[in-house]
Amino acid sequence: MLKHQTIDITLKDFKTYTIFTIEFHRVETPFIIGIWIFFASVAKIGFHMAPNLNKIFPESCLLIVVGVVVGLFLFQTNNVHMSPLTPDTFFLYMLPPIILDAGYFMPNRLFFDHLGTILLFAVIGTIFNTLSIGLSLWLMGRSGLFSCETPVLDMLLFAALISAVDPVAVLAVFEEIHVNEILYIVVFGESLLNDAVTVFNGCML
Repeated sequence: MLKHQTIDITLKDFKTYTIFTIEFHRVETPFIIGIWIFFASVAKIGFHMAPNLNKIFPESCLLIVVGVVVGLFLFQTNNVHMSPLTPDTFFLYMLPPIILDAGYFMPNRLFFDHLGTILLFAVIGTIFNTLSIGLSLWLMGRSGLFSCETPVLDMLLFAALISAVDPVAVLAVFEEIHVNEILYIVVFGESLLNDAVTVFNGCML
């Protein structure tokens, strides 16, 4: 004689497996920076395709406007949270496009022909500026010109911060008046390499 038994099966008896999940917060920062780079690239292409815009305002002003527009859009969007700017975010996501843009438009032949002069200004000149500014401010503090005496390490760190000069306006004027190519590439190359020297000085201090 067969006995029929009823078995109650509930949903708790089954194991659930997650097939996929969306974790946007892991890629949120590079995704937002990628959107900004995309709009900046489109703006640069449109700027170079319209020669008359160069007579009205420089390219750097256009990029500033694009950054302000994207920043206001992100500020008004409550669902997107931008992480604070950290050294890793800057060096991994923001600095490579800047170096790529500068290196792509750089006249390579002139740069390597005058590499010795460029390195002299970028390396020796930046280190000299850091030491001279830092020690001068420290001596001025020791003489009583400041309200408080600041340690020499802090003065050198401040000097390393302000030693790297980015002559964007000077290079724009050079392009307008068509100065000597050697002078242009020396100033451009020095501004391209002195940032690395400044980062090195800051890390050493």
